Amino acid sequence: MRYAKTKPGEWIQPIRWGYKMICCDCRLVHALDFRLVAHASGKKIQFRARRDNRATGQIRRRMRKRAGLCRTKKNGPGGVKTGLP
Repeated sequence: MRYAKTKPGEWIQPIRWGYKMICCDCRLVHALDFRLVAHASGKKIQFRARRDNRATGQIRRRMRKRAGLCRTKKNGPGGVKTGLP
């Protein structure tokens, strides 16, 4: 699945059900659903968010692979040098 690249503070038009949002820092993926609910002053927008563990794992694996990093004892988790022997 491809994710739209947006700039910080940019407005987006999500789809109503199953919209997936990815954090640019930690690559955590959330699935969001939106709905309109009748209210005394008109309609209100509600949304719910849940973490998508499978999509998060896929994105993080792809980013590690792209960066040429792999899990080794030498480099530590995620391919990042920890400074530990």
